[in-house]
Amino acid sequence: MQTTELMGLPYLEVGDLVEDIADQSKQFVTGVESVMLSNDFRGLPGDQGEPGPPGLPGVNAVPADEAVAAFVAATDTGTHAALKATFGDDATATLVGDSTSATGAAVRALTAQAAVTDDAVAQQLNSQESESRASVMASARAVSGMYNVVDFGAVGDGVTDDSPAIQAALYAARGKGKVLIPPGNYGMLTLLRVPRDTHILMHGATLHRRPGCFNMMVNWLSGDSFGGYDGHGGITIEGGVLDAHGGEAGQQGNNMVTFSHAANIRVIGVTFRRCQRFHALEFNGVNGGLAQDCIFEGWFDQDATGGTKEAIQIDFAGTTPDLPLGDGTMSKDIIVDGCTMRPYGAMAPHGIFVGGHSGAVGKFYDGIRVTNNLVVNALKSAITPYQWRGAVIEGNQIQNPGGSGVSMSGSSLCTVANNTISTPTGSGIYLATSDNITVASNVINDGAGEGITLSTSSIWCTVATNKIRGCQSYGLVFTNGASHSAAVGNHIVGAGANTTAVGVFRISATTHGVAITGNVCRKRDTGTEAAAGVSVQAGCNYTWVSGNDFLGLPVAVTGTATNTNNRI
Repeated sequence: MQTTELMGLPYLEVGDLVEDIADQSKQFVTGVESVMLSNDFRGLPGDQGEPGPPGLPGVNAVPADEAVAAFVAATDTGTHAALKATFGDDATATLVGDSTSATGAAVRALTAQAAVTDDAVAQQLNSQESESRASVMASARAVSGMYNVVDFGAVGDGVTDDSPAIQAALYAARGKGKVLIPPGNYGMLTLLRVPRDTHILMHGATLHRRPGCFNMMVNWLSGDSFGGYDGHGGITIEGGVLDAHGGEAGQQGNNMVTFSHAANIRVIGVTFRRCQRFHALEFNGVNGGLAQDCIFEGWFDQDATGGTKEAIQIDFAGTTPDLPLGDGTMSKDIIVDGCTMRPYGAMAPHGIFVGGHSGAVGKFYDGIRVTNNLVVNALKSAITPYQWRGAVIEGNQIQNPGGSGVSMSGSSLCTVANNTISTPTGSGIYLATSDNITVASNVINDGAGEGITLSTSSIWCTVATNKIRGCQSYGLVFTNGASHSAAVGNHIVGAGANTTAVGVFRISATTHGVAITGNVCRKRDTGTEAAAGVSVQAGCNYTWVSGNDFLGLPVAVTGTATNTNNRI
């Protein structure tokens, strides 16, 4: 390599210098690639740290954490079963999935007291006296928000009075989590008070009302006084059975569950059994209530009324025992969906499935929806809307009601549609003092009375596309001032199977301005049947009968009416 001197110092020629730098760069890059390919970035060893505590004995020398995790995750171990029984499926899944949870740490801590075996861990979790269990319980509640009534002293043997333990869990969980009532039979000598923002899980559990207990659950605390919808709301009750043991010695009449002055109430999948005298579920001044997939079975008629009480009552906030402020707040936006009302063995069900019989003057229950329910053997009318506005009654199956399938009064702007009503004792559907009601696409089979009746000043109503088969009396009646309404496109077969029905349609008692158009009526050709398509009583004016198919009937109209384009 050629050198020169610059200011007395040797240096490389520029070309040689560049060449030398390039050679060194290649060597550096080669070294970096070698390190990267070996994944060895450790550098020089550091000083030795302090030794840690000895590990816990494992299964086949598996570290403690891994052994406990295996027990918790395996669904066929005693550890998993103990956690599941304590916290339920959802909470156990959460605890298993969170390897950093406080509960996991507590479970690992308890194994320090014994060999890490499934039996040892499960025994600690199941022992009521175990300090480790208490630690796990506290940690689990912090992680999962689950409050198990067993941890508060509930036994679930069907003999012990578990109401104090359940009440303690309800108070502890207030606004913070869910209350778990695991499978078992829980005796109740006192009612339960459910505070706001509480979610009760009762799947597999049965709560038994014992003599001396009146209501089973309410949503107010002793001394509360609320108005409007300001009471304890945000409550969910899910699963399980509430058994009031109606008719047994020492039992008294009760509302099983009452909610008052509240918003956002949900009752899902609960079975209400053997109610006595009053209502199974009452919405009393509630905004946003849901009864979904519930069963109402058996009712003891203490007063021998023949069935005047509702399984589900939708009511206004009147004065309630222990909750004195009755300010007339109306319930609204209540949904009853997918429920069943039926007998319980030889015990008949409530007289009425859902409805009401009281209200405040000039006020309505708005936004009620009764949909997709099954009602079997109601002692009276199955669904009884009273002062409902904008309600929808749709998709219900009603079998053998002791009155009407639907009996509506004082209501407005409602729809009764797509229901099937079989063998009603009264009219299939009955309207009184109501206006702007649409009755459409219902099926009414083999009723002992009239198919559909509009009475007592029910005005501006439309009855359309219904199918009525085999009713004993008139197929469709407008009476007592049920004026300015229309029957359009209905199909009626075999009306008037008794001698009182002189027409398939009946207009009577000063009812005016009714239009009967586009209907199809047929005889069954068995026994006595209606003798005319439409029977109009004297004194009823402005009846229009047009475009109907009355094939096979002797006459289209008797009485005074505009009679055009009807086939007989």
